[in-house]
Amino acid sequence: MSNTSFVDKYFQYAELLTENEPAKVSHFLETRTRQGDVTDAMRFRIYDPLWMLSRQWQLGEFRGNDAGTAMKVSCNLRQTKLSGFVYKDQEEPVEPVVESIDREVTPLVKVESAIYFLDILPDYVSSSDYDKIVQWVRNDHRFALENDVLEQFTEGSIQEDEVKAFTSSRNTRLMKFAKAFKGKIFDGDKLFCFLTSASDTSPVPRDLALDYSNWYERRYYAIHHSPKWDPKSLGHHFSVTSPARSFEARNYSGGNVSWHTFDASGQTDSGKYEEEKKVASLPTLATYASAPNKRLWQFEDRKVFMGNSTGMQAKGNVAVMQYATMYGNDWMLCPIDVQVGRYIDVSDITVQDTFGISRKISRRAGDNDAGAKTFGQKWQMYTNAPLEPDDTSSHSSNGFLFPPTLTKIIEGEPLEEVSLLRDEMANMVWGVENRVEDGCGSSMDASLLASEVGQFVEESYEKEVEKARLSVDLTPDGRAVMTSDREADYKYKLMTSVPFNWIPFVPQHIKTPDEKGKYSVFLGGRQTALRRGKMPCYFNGDYRPVRPLTSILKTNFKKKSDGSLGEVPYFIDEEQVQGVGTRIVKNCQRARWIGGKTYTWMGYSKQIKNTQGVSGLEFDNLTDNI
Repeated sequence: MSNTSFVDKYFQYAELLTENEPAKVSHFLETRTRQGDVTDAMRFRIYDPLWMLSRQWQLGEFRGNDAGTAMKVSCNLRQTKLSGFVYKDQEEPVEPVVESIDREVTPLVKVESAIYFLDILPDYVSSSDYDKIVQWVRNDHRFALENDVLEQFTEGSIQEDEVKAFTSSRNTRLMKFAKAFKGKIFDGDKLFCFLTSASDTSPVPRDLALDYSNWYERRYYAIHHSPKWDPKSLGHHFSVTSPARSFEARNYSGGNVSWHTFDASGQTDSGKYEEEKKVASLPTLATYASAPNKRLWQFEDRKVFMGNSTGMQAKGNVAVMQYATMYGNDWMLCPIDVQVGRYIDVSDITVQDTFGISRKISRRAGDNDAGAKTFGQKWQMYTNAPLEPDDTSSHSSNGFLFPPTLTKIIEGEPLEEVSLLRDEMANMVWGVENRVEDGCGSSMDASLLASEVGQFVEESYEKEVEKARLSVDLTPDGRAVMTSDREADYKYKLMTSVPFNWIPFVPQHIKTPDEKGKYSVFLGGRQTALRRGKMPCYFNGDYRPVRPLTSILKTNFKKKSDGSLGEVPYFIDEEQVQGVGTRIVKNCQRARWIGGKTYTWMGYSKQIKNTQGVSGLEFDNLTDNI
């Protein structure tokens, strides 16, 4: 009977494997399971603890090193202030400044501003002058609500008085709004235009006029600069600057601005920083989804579950498993307090461990990427990529951009909504208006409105065109003879109709130098873009164009050299309309900033619709003439 213990036999066997047959050991250590998934392997179920101990000894896990834990981190911090979003020496959030658009002068705006004027009027005038001023504003700035209702869709729909009147009558909320304030209120917008003019005939005190005008501008005229929304690219374009580096955001779709919204413009950081200081912090272990616990035996079925891997020996799965199980606890967080609206750069980091050993880190990620041939060969995190990645002379930013952004935004219901869809059957792009503003603070279903207007136009057409009559007579001999005044048995349609809320977009291609000079501003150097078109509608013996109702696709006019009005072309970059559809929304938003200040604004946002459209448009259609 041998005196060798069971454990000694395990250690001897492991030592023999290591010295005499390293190939078998290498093959045995390869990351591989006998089954198609790694669920059981990742559970770390222990069936033979002695075997596990021998394997740990064989791999050298019992040989410990005096590796101290990081206890203190100090760094040299450099920062500079961002410009572009400063108002009265206080940083303003980016979103209201970027996304704000002016309010359209709707009947609600006129009534709301008039009520505010009446509320502040007693604070500036006596009771005897109160009635005098109220009478003056009612007589000189009368609110013609009937005309406002009719003009609600003046620039949209079909340019025919009967159709415009019918379209306005379908807006029941606005009709009730008009009846409620008829003869009881004046036009606040007309009063604002009069008070801001050069006229001195107003009985309104100067202080009251200034207070009312400032309030009107703050509430309804949100922007006093060029709008950031670009209808051509369906996004916001803006930039921020600092003495060290400039940043530019292209095609920001709305929602929340963050550091990754921007790209670094220019070549490299200039090194001009306003403030330098040394800060210290206590490092903590970084945690993330699927991060392992500190103790090995807490690993089982808790956070890490990689049993969903279906592929055998997938390289990506192996890499993630190795990182999570072996190197997941090598990352630490070192919090640093900085102010918003800053561009921050850390020149070096000093780490001190539990043994008092200090290590200085002066190299940053990406220092060895200068010789990379393409931008995709560079690897960096939490830095802003260059605006032109194909330019080999441009580099990513060295620091971290911390823009003044909002954390939580409350969004209202859409006042306007447009879906840009690709119709593969008709080989066209359509701008489908789903919601349209009703003029009194809400919206209405544009599809239902288009259906009612289409039915009204169809009924008018049926009254104009007399239907064919068919009669049956009997001859003296008893035979039936049919007579008809129809000109033909079949009816030919060159093109079928589509709902009036479907606005077509057709490709515009530059062919001649004259066209290049004419459309270069709209196309931006491109050869092809999507241009808004018009669907024809036959009404009262003539063809009328169908125009959009929303401000998103609104038709703008300008005077020509001969004095007539001409339409301004509306272009959209072709790549902005995705195959699954693009959704443009106009709504009101509200948020609270540092110090409790509240911001409210109206703006556009772009989203992925995940919808395709079929308009039913057909050409060369032959139907029965009945």
